[in-house]
Amino acid sequence: MYNEDINAKLVLRGAEKDIKKLLNIKVEIKTNDDYGYNENIENKYVVIEVATKSKIAAFSMTGLPGCCGVCVSHYSHVANRFQGKGLGTLLCGIRKDIAKTMRYSCLLCTDVDDNLPQQRILDRHGWKKVHNFKNIRTGSTVNINVVDL
Repeated sequence: MYNEDINAKLVLRGAEKDIKKLLNIKVEIKTNDDYGYNENIENKYVVIEVATKSKIAAFSMTGLPGCCGVCVSHYSHVANRFQGKGLGTLLCGIRKDIAKTMRYSCLLCTDVDDNLPQQRILDRHGWKKVHNFKNIRTGSTVNINVVDL
């Protein structure tokens, strides 16, 4: 296990405490290792409420193919009953902390244009919208956002 992996696990343990303080519930953050998925291409993180064993949030992070300095954050979401409580904001900071710990220089993410809460979170955390496009598969307008670490 690399030092970056150990440090990322420490970030996650601290994040569990921060989420417990925010929501007043005990959570665990599950990773690839917990599911027996040891693929280095994508790191999946799932926030589980311990009492109910239900998923309350999740996100994935992947190194950009061909560039070891860029991390892509994707599939980020918060369950409906936990929206509007600050969890998305907290997870945005956690994603940045993990990417820094894993020694990336830049973090990139996408969001759909009608997801105003996510856009406000990204704005408050220093992300810049650098491009948008119409996804011909879904019809959605997608924003590409970036933040330097």
